Amino acid sequence: MLEELLTSNLDLKDVIIKLFVNVQDLQKMFLEEKNKNSALELRVKNLEDRNQFLENKIKKLSSALNKRINNLKSKLEQLDKMSLKRVVSLVRLIKLFVLF
Repeated sequence: MLEELLTSNLDLKDVIIKLFVNVQDLQKMFLEEKNKNSALELRVKNLEDRNQFLENKIKKLSSALNKRINNLKSKLEQLDKMSLKRVVSLVRLIKLFVLF
């Protein structure tokens, strides 16, 4: 570009004006790219925040589910023990009736 301007029949003032316009165009393009980059960075930040929120929510739900599962296991074990005690009691009763 600079070579074209220097080899053309333009006077120095016109060359400087064209260079100035080109610099302004480049600055404008740079600012547009910078704005796009900033927008993308903001989007990435929002996605990272959302990801962290979802990870925290999953951890809480996982913890709650584990507590619930443990509670259900405990209740089942208690029911098993109660059932076993009832069976033993019934067997004793049957033995008593058989003996009498």
